[in-house]
Amino acid sequence: MDYKLLAIGYHTDIEYLQEIIKDHFNGISIISFPVSAESIHKKKELTVSLRNACATASGAIYLRKELYEIISTDTELPIPVRYVEMDEVALQQALLRARLHSHSAIRGISVDIIPAAELRFLLQDEDIFTKNAIIWDIPFSECFSKPHKALVEKHIRNINSGADLVLTNFPDIAEELRRNNIAVYYAVPGKNNIIQEIRNLKLGIKLYETQNRLAYVYLCLRYKYTTIELIQLPVREMNELSNISNNINAFAQSIDAACFSLSRWEFVILCDENLLMQKTASLTNLPLLKKICNESIFDALMSIGIGRTAKTAYSSAMISYSSSVRIRNTNAVITYEGHEPLPPLIYKMESGKEIPVNTDDYIFSMAEKSSVSYESLHKLYIASLKKESKLFNSREIAEILGISSRSANRLLVRLLDSDCATIVNSVSLNTKGRPNRVIQIHF
Repeated sequence: MDYKLLAIGYHTDIEYLQEIIKDHFNGISIISFPVSAESIHKKKELTVSLRNACATASGAIYLRKELYEIISTDTELPIPVRYVEMDEVALQQALLRARLHSHSAIRGISVDIIPAAELRFLLQDEDIFTKNAIIWDIPFSECFSKPHKALVEKHIRNINSGADLVLTNFPDIAEELRRNNIAVYYAVPGKNNIIQEIRNLKLGIKLYETQNRLAYVYLCLRYKYTTIELIQLPVREMNELSNISNNINAFAQSIDAACFSLSRWEFVILCDENLLMQKTASLTNLPLLKKICNESIFDALMSIGIGRTAKTAYSSAMISYSSSVRIRNTNAVITYEGHEPLPPLIYKMESGKEIPVNTDDYIFSMAEKSSVSYESLHKLYIASLKKESKLFNSREIAEILGISSRSANRLLVRLLDSDCATIVNSVSLNTKGRPNRVIQIHF
């Protein structure tokens, strides 16, 4: 019997979902419920139509978080519901597409739905934005309180004020702006996010109906060093948290678990106890924690509760957390319903190195001094720790940063000119072209 999935979203998102279902799932049929910037204003009609669509559906997925927030305030559906969030990686991909088409760094951008604060994670990327790029953002409240035409006009005013392009969540607004010959890009949710939320819908029902004991895994992240002050690390957080999130989702899929992101730093995995124990050799082998510990700036606290129901498993997990949080390093603590926590499994960085507390401040100052982005310098810093050397040539820089040799040479010159690096060797590999310079970066 097919799982009937009610898909609530913009028409382009539903088309994207249909491709994902075809490539990644069997036994799922889609009941399409397309909405637009205009139809959201007709709330009574929308509510009636949505409730009718639920009659034959097994579960519903909102393909945009903002649609869930707007529609669910008036319409509570009688079936299980999940929504898909837009993450920083999806925004970065949309902006990179815009950057490639514009052939120059972006000086200003007009956005709707997407809070300007989220885009500021990407403002330091010199390959996308100019140094003093400006964001014109249309407040979330205006996006749904004003008619379609008003939003189009506001974007056009922002373009006339200096924005190079528009980034929108509305496909119909994107189409209208393109008819006005305006450069506009449409942000699409990440494929992995959509896949995970569909799995959560299906597995949620299965897990709550199972007769086996459940494992509730609460996993949270914290910086490795406890003395660090709360400072903004937007680019580093975006990259590392995205990688960790992908690893956690892959781990959840490997044990047929539902996985929920509570925030960027907190995740919940709900699964059958037997599957978790089989995959982790009764929790003696946790490569996920080892990977986070050795390849990121975070420690991971895995608090596991085992119980007959999701509620008792959750209560046991919270008992585990009270023990886990007292341990400085990456660790896993397990508590069985009605028992005391078992001794923790603790992981430490294999190299024995921790990133110094003042490293970020220093890299930020290097970025300002050299006009090389913080993101690029941080990647080079992590590479220097892994290879235990601060020496680099332009070819290594190009490979680490994923840029051309010409761009790597320009970056190398900026570091030298700003006294952030010195030449330690210069070798000519052939009779033509510039010598292959080896530099030491002053981390």
